[in-house]
Amino acid sequence: MRKLYTEYKTQIKNFSSLSILNFANYFFSLIIFPYIVRVIGVEKFGMINFAAAFVAYFGLLSDYGFSWSATQLISINRNEKTKIDKNYSAVLSIKIILIIISFMLLSIIVFSLVRIIKLKSTELNYDFNRIYWDGRDQDGDLLANGTYLYKVILHSGNTTKNVIQKLAIIR
Repeated sequence: MRKLYTEYKTQIKNFSSLSILNFANYFFSLIIFPYIVRVIGVEKFGMINFAAAFVAYFGLLSDYGFSWSATQLISINRNEKTKIDKNYSAVLSIKIILIIISFMLLSIIVFSLVRIIKLKSTELNYDFNRIYWDGRDQDGDLLANGTYLYKVILHSGNTTKNVIQKLAIIR
């Protein structure tokens, strides 16, 4: 047993450190999660997670599997500093290009979001509301199939309530 430990000492230490780090990550997430939901509310927490998931797709695009392939190349060439430097520079350059492309795509998507229509009703209350809408935008065109976000703003005296929900259009 001692021979195994001395032979694989570095791997055992790395495994132990990563295991402790992963356990701490899960443990603190389980503790903090209910508190955050209670403080900011379920609706805002859902919107934050939706945005985080949306941005995570662009993170996947910019990573492009380099966390595995670059690590493998460096591990294979660990004693050849020139190859490590060359691989590191190549991966960093490609990642910067992919980040720029991701940022441009994200900017196009975010800035192409437009207000479809603004409906006004004076008969809204805090219980149940029904607003009739013909499914057309401000120009009179039918909306395409898809998922949209809508926002209802309720004003009652000095109180204002905002509600953001999803709307699916399937024809």
